[in-house]
Formats: sequence, C-alpha cells, structure tokens
Amino acid sequence: MKILGKEILVGGKKIRVDEAIVQQLVRKAAKGNLRAAEMVIDRVDGKVPETVEISVPSMPPEEIVWTEQELADHEKYFKRNDHGQHQ
Repeated sequence: MKILGKEILVGGKKIRVDEAIVQQLVRKAAKGNLRAAEMVIDRVDGKVPETVEISVPSMPPEEIVWTEQELADHEKYFKRNDHGQHQ
C-alpha cells in the first residue's frame, strides 16, 4: 500500500503508482488485451461468480396409490421374501 501511494513521474507529470497501473491496464484493455479487459470489467461491474447456486423449490412426495390387487401382490411378495422367517 505504501508503494502504491508513492508518486512517480510519467510523461512529465507526477502521478501515484496505483493510478499509473490503472492507466496502463485500461490502455491495454482498449487495445484488445482480453485479460486486461476482464480485469477492468471485474473491477467496475464486479467479478462474475465461478459457480452459480440455484434453489429448486421442494415438491411434496408423489403419492403412490395402490390398487387392491397391487397391494395384495406386494404383501404376498414380502411375506414370501421375509428371509425365511414367515411363510
């Protein structure tokens, strides 16, 4: 911070080091340097986040409706496959 605040001579004019850096960066961006342009835009508009968080509204679980036959088949299946404990 100390160095950035010091004054230097640029083109016969005294300016601070941080101002000289910004001028050079803007000049490079204006000449088409994409990295410099990205840095300038990030400082002016705010850096674009690398990831975007989205929230998905929670939906109630789908209700399963069994027919009487499906329920009977389901109960038979689990009674048969109850690790040999019931038959």
